[in-house]
Amino acid sequence: MIALVTGTVRDKTKDSVVLMTAAGVGFELLVSIRTLAELPEEGREATLYSYLAVREDAVNLYGFLTREEKELFLSLITVSGVGAKMALAALSAMSVTELKMALIAGDTRALARIPGVGKKTAERIALELRGKVEEPDFRPSGSSASDAASADANLREAVQALMALGFNSVEATRALAGTQADTVEAMIVEALQRLGGR
Repeated sequence: MIALVTGTVRDKTKDSVVLMTAAGVGFELLVSIRTLAELPEEGREATLYSYLAVREDAVNLYGFLTREEKELFLSLITVSGVGAKMALAALSAMSVTELKMALIAGDTRALARIPGVGKKTAERIALELRGKVEEPDFRPSGSSASDAASADANLREAVQALMALGFNSVEATRALAGTQADTVEAMIVEALQRLGGR
């Protein structure tokens, strides 16, 4: 298993990158649009977590910026009818945090907006992965575990409240990103101000 690839960025396409290793071997890795955007420019070094998929008609190597992104990809491809291409589309359409929040909330509306994912597939993804995805870590650096647990609980409550007002989990998560509010009510007010300014 090729678990990690480190090399110089040699070439980029719309959905892949070639990393040239010190041994002189160039690995082509299929990546999400978000990962591609975060990679350094050509000639700079990069490291990607990787997953090798072997099928009868193809052998593909997939690359991920973080272990969390890779684990979410692996969870998605366990769902019946969801292949690697659709999993990459999901990771391109939403950040890891947004996708996790949609799965935790069972937000089929947000999932159905992923290119190639219809209503039935969205329902299947939500059903099969709900409860199996770890919650995102919203802990600010330097905060204690108890502070982080409280912040996570507040964020989940704020997301649920915004969804009850008609927003989907992705919109709610984006609106709450980076909030410094310390109560659920203040978080909701801040998020609504951001959403009102769209």
